[in-house]
Amino acid sequence: MPVRTLQLGTGTSSPANALHTLYTCPAGRTAILKDFRLYSDGGCSRGVLLCEPSGAAGVSLYDDAIGATSVIVGSGFVVLEPGDELQVYSEGGTFLALLSGSELDGVAP
Repeated sequence: MPVRTLQLGTGTSSPANALHTLYTCPAGRTAILKDFRLYSDGGCSRGVLLCEPSGAAGVSLYDDAIGATSVIVGSGFVVLEPGDELQVYSEGGTFLALLSGSELDGVAP
């Protein structure tokens, strides 16, 4: 069966100054984050997209200012194991996040 890209998660960083989980890799699956897009919702002083690996420290995939009319696009491959989370956080405003990738049956070794 071919592997297809799908929307892993979407959501906002609203309310600001709080951590929001957009996606959690399900049990028995391996997810691959291929692309993320952060759309300004009036701008924020700092926007963060985090990968929170299960049982370890978080990894920042994007951590910088997001301007009032900005669209931030990131690509690459991030492998997520069951329980790993993709989270957003912002200071001073909000933004919309769109995450795309694939989910595969089984757990990667």
